[in-house]
Amino acid sequence: MKKHYTILILILGLHLFFLVNLRFTAWPEMFAFPYIKNHEYLLYKDMLHMYPPLLTLALSYFFKFFGHSLILLKAFSWLLILSTNLLIYFVTREVVDKNAALIASAFFVLTQPFLEGNTLWFEFLVAPFVLLGLFFLLKSRKAVKTKNIFLAGFFLALAFTTKQAAAVFFAIPIVYLIFKKDLKSLWRYLFGGLIVFGALFVRLLQEKQVSDFWFWVFEYPGKHWMKFPGNIEFPNSQALLTIGLILLPTIMLAAKRKLFGKNFLLVATFLLASLLLAYPRFSFFRLQPVLALSAVSAGYVWSKMKLSKEQVFFYAFFVFALVALPILGDNWGKEARFYTLKDVQLAEAITNLTNKDDKIYLQGIHSGVYEMAGRIPPKPWVDNHPWYFAAPGVAEWVLEGWGEDPPSYIFAKEPSHSEKINAFIEENYEESGSLDDNIAIWQIKN
Repeated sequence: MKKHYTILILILGLHLFFLVNLRFTAWPEMFAFPYIKNHEYLLYKDMLHMYPPLLTLALSYFFKFFGHSLILLKAFSWLLILSTNLLIYFVTREVVDKNAALIASAFFVLTQPFLEGNTLWFEFLVAPFVLLGLFFLLKSRKAVKTKNIFLAGFFLALAFTTKQAAAVFFAIPIVYLIFKKDLKSLWRYLFGGLIVFGALFVRLLQEKQVSDFWFWVFEYPGKHWMKFPGNIEFPNSQALLTIGLILLPTIMLAAKRKLFGKNFLLVATFLLASLLLAYPRFSFFRLQPVLALSAVSAGYVWSKMKLSKEQVFFYAFFVFALVALPILGDNWGKEARFYTLKDVQLAEAITNLTNKDDKIYLQGIHSGVYEMAGRIPPKPWVDNHPWYFAAPGVAEWVLEGWGEDPPSYIFAKEPSHSEKINAFIEENYEESGSLDDNIAIWQIKN
């Protein structure tokens, strides 16, 4: 057993080694959302935040306690990723055995860091919650205990409060328990979810954000955002080939249905559902639940199909050659995306040009610069992305706030995606200079 855990620690160490040395992507929203939230902005009334609140709230408390910095964002991200890998081990051990669990953990190391995985996004928090929910669902099959099915509902509800598309995971056990006519377990499961949803509703009610939450998280993405040209992106042929390679263990087992156990059927159902999280804009970093559940599947296949070590090593080498090697050369030791020396210099220039109490607005400049410069935008804040202005009334909502509390400076690399905001700027601001990279400085008229 000691040797077994030593191997697990080595696998996790290798995972961390790749993460530390590969290029990190510091998505601007992962700084801007919690940073602005920490300046007494409500997520849905004072800014456009089209996701459920859990990740942003977690980051806001983390940054408030430890401070804002790139290394802290990396630490938060890596701890979350390694926790996901550890959960893959325990779920696979629950489905099969400890040897298969090591295979699953190693499989995750071969894929996750190299498929846009050295970053933080909403799916990165969804993945561990889905694994925890799955773990307690599997436990409830072995021993019918109230706490197992309750905890499954609790953790899958947390996945839903991280990203709305994760509702599909919460729905799967409901359908299964209704089909089984196991109403006692169904009520226990729903009660676990009710604890989470109830806490969220009470918080939104206290902040008078219920209608705002509904609009930005559900109505706006469903009615407006997805209709914006270019927002629906499907994987290209190379991406489909990579996905096929990752799903190969599951496909192999599907050809031998007699090897399917009830536990693996549940894993496969969750895996199929996880593919939906990549819609409507495909990116590999949105596939964290897919990669995690595929790792569980790989461990199961290794055990049930009695593959030889040579076959396993050949497949692992093939995955590493096609997935990892192309990334290593281009991303090894590179500075973080969206937190480059150039970004830092721009933020310093904005800090030097403005006073601490000045509110600013960035156009065509990524929102992470707010945190880097130590400045905040006026309420309400809408990041300058074209799809954010796809919904009618968004520009008017912004300008209503600006009428009472306009930004002192606007730093514009490009015009606003709203003609009404452009007109407001031309009427109420004067161009007072420029920064490098063709960034115009607009200062409010006296």
